[in-house]
Amino acid sequence: MFVQSSTFSVGNIAALYASQSDRVSSALRQPAEALSREVDSARVQLSAFGQVQSAAAGVQAAGKNLQDAERLSSVTEARQAAEAFVQSYNEQRTALAKAGAQDDDGRAALASAQMQRLVGEVGSAFSDVGIRVGKDGSLTVDAKALESAYNANPTAVTRALGEVGRAAEATATRQLSENGSISAAVRAQENRVERLETRQNAVQYSNEVAQRATEAATQRYGFGAFGAGAYLGIFGL
Repeated sequence: MFVQSSTFSVGNIAALYASQSDRVSSALRQPAEALSREVDSARVQLSAFGQVQSAAAGVQAAGKNLQDAERLSSVTEARQAAEAFVQSYNEQRTALAKAGAQDDDGRAALASAQMQRLVGEVGSAFSDVGIRVGKDGSLTVDAKALESAYNANPTAVTRALGEVGRAAEATATRQLSENGSISAAVRAQENRVERLETRQNAVQYSNEVAQRATEAATQRYGFGAFGAGAYLGIFGL
């Protein structure tokens, strides 16, 4: 029996199994990395909707304050309450825009539509208290207009602010209810993250098992290669 040492050597066999181990590692790593990116994306979406939820709670609180006549007993307090509401409203719009850029089921768009409907419902009250709607949908307070209206008829301004507050609080409360657009969006993202993390843990465990099996096989065949080398050495090959 004649053995070609150039094709059957310790180095060749060791290199063969090392290369095979690298290919297995790469094959295992690629889907795991893709899943990791998906998990990261889901976490970002969850964080974005968490910010929307927090902003909606701010609108809810600001709306409630607008209904408290005692908090509107002076022109300064009325202006500050209006500005606090406007700030909360704009923060929710901004948060929804960010969440909507990553949302794939339309929940952010639904919440945005609800806010636009709110503006439509209280458009007249806005005009009465100097709250302006910009071309981009954001709100601002015309402080001079509000102060002028308040000085002329504080009761009318207080009533108009209360109307805005009731509508804002009602909208935010619906959004934050158990089946509301925002709560449902947060819950959906939480469930998605949980499912993906469960898959990720399962894939990680499977990859570790496969990697250990591959390394064990490489070591086993590596020892075989040394045995083959000894065999070749006996014959001076």
